[in-house]
Amino acid sequence: MKAFCKDDLGYFFRVKIYDLLMTIW
Repeated sequence: MKAFCKDDLGYFFRVKIYDLLMTIW
């Protein structure tokens, strides 16, 4: 499993937050 770098982790959270917003709306 690839270790997350800072950019990967930031992207992961942005995708999760975006997905959460789409679920709410």
